[in-house]
Amino acid sequence: MKKLLSIVVIAWLGILTCAAQNEWKEIAFTQAIAAGNFNGVTFTAENSDFSFTCADPSNKLVVEANTARFGTAEAFQTYGFRMKTVNTSPSFTFNFPANGILRFAARPANSKDETRIVMIKQNNVEIYKRAVKESDSVHVIIPGDTVSVYQYHYINVSAGTATLTVSNGINFYSFAFQEVEAGEDAHYYLAGTMTNWKENMVEMEGAGNVYSATMVLEANTLHQFKIVKVVGTDSTWYGVSVGEGASWEPMTYGHSTNWWLNGGMNVGLQTTRAKAYTFRFVANENKEMSVIYPSEWDEIVFTAATPTGTNVFNDSVFTIPDSEFSMTCKNDSVVKKFNTRANTATFGTTEENQMYTYNLQTGSSLNYLELNIPADGILRMAVRSSNNADTTRTVYVVQDGDTIFARAPKESEKVGSIYPYFTTYVRQGTIQVLDPSVLYYSFAFKEAAIPEAPHYYLAGSMTNWKENMVEMEGNGIVYTVSMELNANALYEYKIVQVAGTDTVWFGNPQPATMTSEDCAGWWLVGESNVGLQTTKRGDYTFRFMANDNHEMSVIYPAEWDEIIFTDLVAYGSESLNDSTFIFKSGYFYMTLQDPTHRCEISAVNTRFGNANAYTKYAYALDLNGSSATCITINVPAHGQLRVAARGGTSVDHNVVLIQDGDTILNQIICDATDKSEDGYYPFHYAEVEAGVVTLKRPNGAIRVYGVAFKETEGAASAIESTTTPDTATRKILRNGQILILRGEKIYTLQGQEVK
Repeated sequence: MKKLLSIVVIAWLGILTCAAQNEWKEIAFTQAIAAGNFNGVTFTAENSDFSFTCADPSNKLVVEANTARFGTAEAFQTYGFRMKTVNTSPSFTFNFPANGILRFAARPANSKDETRIVMIKQNNVEIYKRAVKESDSVHVIIPGDTVSVYQYHYINVSAGTATLTVSNGINFYSFAFQEVEAGEDAHYYLAGTMTNWKENMVEMEGAGNVYSATMVLEANTLHQFKIVKVVGTDSTWYGVSVGEGASWEPMTYGHSTNWWLNGGMNVGLQTTRAKAYTFRFVANENKEMSVIYPSEWDEIVFTAATPTGTNVFNDSVFTIPDSEFSMTCKNDSVVKKFNTRANTATFGTTEENQMYTYNLQTGSSLNYLELNIPADGILRMAVRSSNNADTTRTVYVVQDGDTIFARAPKESEKVGSIYPYFTTYVRQGTIQVLDPSVLYYSFAFKEAAIPEAPHYYLAGSMTNWKENMVEMEGNGIVYTVSMELNANALYEYKIVQVAGTDTVWFGNPQPATMTSEDCAGWWLVGESNVGLQTTKRGDYTFRFMANDNHEMSVIYPAEWDEIIFTDLVAYGSESLNDSTFIFKSGYFYMTLQDPTHRCEISAVNTRFGNANAYTKYAYALDLNGSSATCITINVPAHGQLRVAARGGTSVDHNVVLIQDGDTILNQIICDATDKSEDGYYPFHYAEVEAGVVTLKRPNGAIRVYGVAFKETEGAASAIESTTTPDTATRKILRNGQILILRGEKIYTLQGQEVK
């Protein structure tokens, strides 16, 4: 293959043209060349050492037929072929045999996109950075036709090498070089302060026509400089003299991307941060000047592809020079899904954007990123979803346990081909970035003052919004508040944001209802109130996400109010006797009688229910005492009582519930027969009235995991137990159907009362 390529190159060199009449050594194309034949290939102008070498790792460069004219209305040249960069990021390394001028003919691949930039660096100095625009053309009338003639682009270069890169798809028609004789032995200095120009002069380094000097300047300071040219004993100053009251034009951040003409003014510079600033001067007839501002952001980018599973990402740290901002990959020891890969994407705005060539993917929710934040400031992420159709892959930023950012990248947020950055304020310290599976192209940080965090309140009633305001708790972007609400009532709220003396209300005066289906996700409140139809009395938790969408949700109380055990208590402890366990509302509670100190609370890991709906318990109360051991349960209303309990492995025991002298449940429990094949135990249910229910242990030890209550209207319509009660209760036969008699009420085997 290498031999074949060398033959092809020789053939190409035969079709490159050399315009000897104007001393331009030109490289142009006169036939199509397929993709895949450019990476590492060198093109040389005829009878010249002027050349350029392609770097095209994506193998997307191609030469195709296309006609365009370049020059002026008076003198232009027609080209029949163009080299397309095809939205990739190739680079060209030029060899210049002497000092001179580089000329290239180029057009953007998209005529409406005026953000496609060509950048050229020489000796680590950016000597050219401009957008190639379709509008850079004149219309020339040729007999029978009107054609467009596009401008050439010119750059002063020095003998040696220079590298050209593009920010997006650009079509090149030719590259040409013209040697310029060495000029006078001039030295250029960057000189002075605002009051004394000749102090602290710094000689600018360079060759040919481009000179530069770098100095460390203070942040938020106004600086002013002049350029002085020294040839032998002669000196020439560029800029106006400065006296008391003299006016001059400061240079702001926006000037940093282009040359700035300073022939009639000083070089004014308003610094934005303390760092090294590079001043560039082009010693041509225009005396052009620019300043390379230190990047506003300290940015971590990815520069190579690394496959999944490698140990490179095991606690690996990404750093950048002269910055304490760093990132560590927290790679799960088993699920090693971190990887980087070549993939081009552009982020920013139409006016200012950046193209990235590699991304990082965590690939697993067990992996996450940890970033060191050196000061208070702003974190910026270039991120997109790894699945364009999936708009739910949310990126979470967590600091000190608070979620301070949560947003899912969406393909629909692109403007043209440009994705938006994600930004959030962060405080000095450590943050974690978690996600289900997205693509990160860069992480950047800049120091900034964090504005005072606003306060959020859940406010009002349906008729008076400002009564009974409750402040929502939260330190990041997620704020919550819980309130005790009555059952079967319609509530409506608004959110108010208070920052200093300013208030912003989210919602409108029209009623809106939120039902239980809404509790699984956020609900937009920007155009409506937070309406809530309660289903039971209990604590309702309102969550508000203080992001651009003002998203809101309500966490509904569980269907069952359940008393569970949360800590170990050793056997023989007196603390369990007469101890009361209270559900958080305070209406439902139970008290343990253990006069012989035989009970204990032990650690367990047991599931009740079934594979589709189950509760897993971490602790259980062991009733090991005499028959005097019992639990009294305060029931706040008519409803159902649910007991999670187990007996021995081979001996039958009973769960017995008594209310008002009646046995309302007498259920045999035995591990050998109760446990399902997939490892679940059954709950035990009973219909109860408001009052006191006693759970007693008449025979043998049992273990109680939880006691739960659910309020129902009137008689229970569907007791959830599907287990036939024990023969200790009376069974009757009516019309061929077996029924259960409890006190004066009759039930089916499924627990439905028979009227």
